Amino acid sequence: SNGDADLTTDAGRLFARIKLAVARAEVERKSARQRSAAKQRSELGKPPLGVRLTGYTPRGELVPDEADMVRQIFADFLATRSLRAVARSLAEVTTRHGNPWHTSTVFGILRNPRYAGRAVYRGEVTGNPGGWVPLVSDEDFEAVQAILADPGRATNRTGSTERKHLGSG
Repeated sequence: SNGDADLTTDAGRLFARIKLAVARAEVERKSARQRSAAKQRSELGKPPLGVRLTGYTPRGELVPDEADMVRQIFADFLATRSLRAVARSLAEVTTRHGNPWHTSTVFGILRNPRYAGRAVYRGEVTGNPGGWVPLVSDEDFEAVQAILADPGRATNRTGSTERKHLGSG
């Protein structure tokens, strides 16, 4: 036969279950190999494969215009302490995907330890230096993290999403 299982018989159902188990084992083996390769890349200080970081090529080389923009985002945030002000200052340019800059996009860049030259694996800083040129100093990166983590920071207390009446929204 062509490998199709006859699910109306017990032997056919057994054959289908065996095929399914073999396929699942292959998926798990491939997944483990990919995780191992990603971990090894991070330990060697290589940039992760896949989505490239704004300011860098997929191989970790600088894209000068984007790199300057990322540096400016950090500098402007340190000066204003306002995600909204930084996003507004970028109104004339779009993200590399052609979208307008939002506070969440700016926030994502400011929180990314790879901009300080730190290798990351599964969302955690590995402690190994990245093999790419950092766009911000450790001091500036840590200063930005402290500002973002400050519980006293005003965040949209009078914005359009604030509920003005009980039960509204």
